[in-house]
Amino acid sequence: MRYLAALTLVAACAHAPPASAAPRWDYEVVYEAGKLHVTARFPPGTSRTLEIEEGSGQYVVSGTKPSGDRWLLPECERGCTLRYDFDLPKGARGAYPSTPDEWLARPSECPAGTTYRLTMVMPKTMGFVTGLSRSSSTANTYEAPAADLVGGPYSAFGDFETHTIGKVTLAYPRSSIPASLLVPWAERAVKGVATYFGSFPVPNATIIVLPSDGDEVGFGSARGGGGAAVQLKVGRAIDRAGLDKDWVLVHELIHLGFPNLPRPQAWLEEGLSTYVEPVIRARVGIRTEQQLWTEFVENLPGGLSDGALNTSGSWASTYWGGAAFYFLADVMIRDRSGGKKSLADVLQAIVADGGNINETWSPQLVIQFADRATGVPVFAELWATLAERHKPKLTVEEALAKLGVKKGKALDDTAPWAVMRKSIAAPF
Repeated sequence: MRYLAALTLVAACAHAPPASAAPRWDYEVVYEAGKLHVTARFPPGTSRTLEIEEGSGQYVVSGTKPSGDRWLLPECERGCTLRYDFDLPKGARGAYPSTPDEWLARPSECPAGTTYRLTMVMPKTMGFVTGLSRSSSTANTYEAPAADLVGGPYSAFGDFETHTIGKVTLAYPRSSIPASLLVPWAERAVKGVATYFGSFPVPNATIIVLPSDGDEVGFGSARGGGGAAVQLKVGRAIDRAGLDKDWVLVHELIHLGFPNLPRPQAWLEEGLSTYVEPVIRARVGIRTEQQLWTEFVENLPGGLSDGALNTSGSWASTYWGGAAFYFLADVMIRDRSGGKKSLADVLQAIVADGGNINETWSPQLVIQFADRATGVPVFAELWATLAERHKPKLTVEEALAKLGVKKGKALDDTAPWAVMRKSIAAPF
């Protein structure tokens, strides 16, 4: 699931008049005994109204306190420094998940191009892990566009172990779940996504594991905006077999490699992860070809039963309807290009042009890049049909039959597209 952030600050940054030089908000946060001592410095021209995430004002326990979740500070129009203490609520054993917008006061308006810099001062006994992009100049300092402060990447406080996997940092509370289980699981997911996309789709990312009750991987979500992070719950009693069954981590990592779209096109975001995730897991060898196509034949046809994808909004349409779009796109691209192109080429082209979770695109731009990358107008054709509830030239059922996939039956290697079917699930 991709986290859908509030757009209040984005709108403010986008529409406020630009300053002659883009301003920067500077934050220094010192952790001490469950409290954050926050010093926030704002330049001249700052709005007199500052705010914090809804409901978070109650945790400002000393210094300049807000009224509810807002401060009214006329002096900030000339530039100001705001100091306050934020009391972190008690979190899960070994880790407290949070995001900076929960504890950083911010102006209600900002000129276009505004950035923010966050410096964290942590004791040796407490760690801070985050998906925020690090500053190139200072340790423990992060920088991002101010428009991305609301809904930015996941972060967490706690005593964390970390492990580096290429461009990705895996973080998990010390003495929670054995590294011998978590590290291979994360490595396999990261390398599978990187191979499918041609390279890992964002410059840096963090996977934050939150231990939970049980023996399976639970809810997960991805967030971008000045960085990238995936946060998910993993049962303390999980074993290797339980991690082999997990689909959540790969699903969320795929989200990092696709731009944000308007809400009516959430199906293009979720459908991508729903289709590509089982393909990647088959290609890294933890699912068989039969298991992959059994899942698809049981779920893809029903995803288009609730009407036009742009207007349905149902769970089935968002996930499996979106997946049906990408499934048809993949097989049609392979067919029309003579096997020279596939959906992977589309994603690689989008990422190469900076289209990832830190960017917002229109669906029309996605279609333009997709069809230019493959040389065939498949995305445009499917958009004109499935998005608006017109019957496509090739239905899901027809495509599955040509691939040799029938519900309850073994795969047919004599089918017209049997070679294509095998190539979709071929090992990396």
